[in-house]
Amino acid sequence: MYQDESQNSILRESSDNAFIDAQQQNVTTRRDTPKRQRAPKRNQEFWEQHRSVIERLYLDEDRELKEVMDFMERRHGLVGSIKQYKTQMTKWNIRKYVKKEEAIAILRKKRNRDVVGTKSTFSLRGKPVDMNNVLRYLGRKG
Repeated sequence: MYQDESQNSILRESSDNAFIDAQQQNVTTRRDTPKRQRAPKRNQEFWEQHRSVIERLYLDEDRELKEVMDFMERRHGLVGSIKQYKTQMTKWNIRKYVKKEEAIAILRKKRNRDVVGTKSTFSLRGKPVDMNNVLRYLGRKG
């Protein structure tokens, strides 16, 4: 028991020394970094004004969310957190990827149509669905 206490004491001293050394060398540590500012709250009307641009960038131009956020901040002055953007996209039903239930339904329809001999193409949220992506997704997620 005595060894554990002395070992903890040594660890505490070494971490304190490391912190002091970092301060002396003007190295930024977690304790020195300022807290991030909160994104301003926006009402639904404000988001709706920018919906078409956000949708176009995210879905049509296939940009990542971070890219969309940067673009909207630079061009439109819209500063929002990742959580705010994701919340809005959920409200607007904007998704890039196929959900498990959707993939299963598409595969079920395709199998039924293959039995009959009908060739099919599928679209989801107005975009064509690549069957290879559906099969790969189901292979991963089951």
